[in-house]
Parts: sequence; structure tokens; C-alpha cells
Amino acid sequence: MWVIPQDSMVTAKQIGSDIDVVIQVNAFRMITDGTTSTQIPVCVGLTPPTEGFIPYANLTQDIVEGWLNAGTDVAALDAELAVQLDNIINPKTVVLPNPF
Repeated sequence: MWVIPQDSMVTAKQIGSDIDVVIQVNAFRMITDGTTSTQIPVCVGLTPPTEGFIPYANLTQDIVEGWLNAGTDVAALDAELAVQLDNIINPKTVVLPNPF
């Protein structure tokens, strides 16, 4: 699952005739089992479009998630998150209090 915080998109004020062009998206890829969760920060740089520009005000979460999916290896992120979640739920090491 993608978590896209407010103020997470870096924009160029103007590129050519396009205004507020998103050039970078900062987000988190997250996994949860309903009780426990973990996440990985992700930063995706975008090449300004030469055609098909979508005005900033018209962006939707689906569009931005599409950019994130295209700019990352989602399967690798999800595999790493699954390992992290398992390590949180079933830790392989623990710190015990001193026995004295």
C-alpha cells in the first residue's frame, strides 16, 4: 500500500507553458497485518512530460500511485516489507534484562 503524505510532491514552478510540474514524489510503501505495520521510504524522480501534462489540481491518488508503481520495483519493496514485518512479529534476537 502506498502512503503519500501531504506536501510530498516536489514541483517546478514552470516548465515551458506547464505550471506546477511534479518532478519528484516522496512516499512510503507500507505493509500491515492489521495489528503491526512497517514501511519503507521511497523517492521517485519524474521526467517532465512532453505531452499529456496533467495540471497539479487535477492529480488524483491513482495517478500519483501509478507514477510510484512505474518508478519502483514494487515486488521487491513488498518482499522486503514482508521480511521486515515477519522480523517484527517473530524477532530473531531480543534484549533481555540482566538476570541479576
